[in-house]
Amino acid sequence: MKYVVWAVALFLATTGAALALPSAQPLSIVIHRGGAETHRLPQYDSRAPVTVHVTETIPGRVDGVTLVVTSPGGERLLYPLVHAADGSFGGQISLPDEGRWSIGIATQVASLVTDTAPFTLDVSGPLRSNSSAIGLAVGAGIFILFGVGGFVLLQRRARKRAASPALGHAVSTLRNVANVDAVADGFRST
Repeated sequence: MKYVVWAVALFLATTGAALALPSAQPLSIVIHRGGAETHRLPQYDSRAPVTVHVTETIPGRVDGVTLVVTSPGGERLLYPLVHAADGSFGGQISLPDEGRWSIGIATQVASLVTDTAPFTLDVSGPLRSNSSAIGLAVGAGIFILFGVGGFVLLQRRARKRAASPALGHAVSTLRNVANVDAVADGFRST
C-alpha cells in the first residue's frame, strides 16, 4: 500500500505542473494626447485571461475606459475597465478563440467619448510542449532508482535477519560440542 501512495504522489508531482493552466497574461496601455502606446506580449494563450492595465500621461483627465474587442470571427465585445484609486484603469479580458483580435480603446472625458486606432493581439491555442513527457520520464527514473535501491536494501536486511538465527544456532551448537568435549575430557582424566 505504501508503494501505491508513493507512486501516486510521484505521478502528481511530475505531471501537476505540466497540467496546470497558464497564469494571467499582461497587457499594458498608456494613453497620451496622440493616442495610445501598448506594451504587449508577442503571443497570447487562448486558455488564460489577459490582465489589462491602463494609465494616462495626464492623470485625472480620463473618467472612464472601455476596451472594444473584436474577435477573429467578427464578434464585437465591450469590456469596461475599473477605475483604481491611483487613477489607472484595470480589468481582465478573455480571448478564447485563436487568431488575430482587434482591440480599440474608448475613453470618456466628461460626456465626450473618443476612440483610439485599434491594435491587434495574436492569440494561439496551447503551445505544444514535451515537458510532460520529460517530467514523467524523470519521475519514473527517480521512482525506479529509489524503488530498486529500497528493494535491494530490504533484501539485504531480510538476509541478515535470516542469517542471524542460523548463525546463532551454529555458534551455540559449537559451544555445546566444546562443552561436551570438556566434560568428556573431565571424565577421562578421573
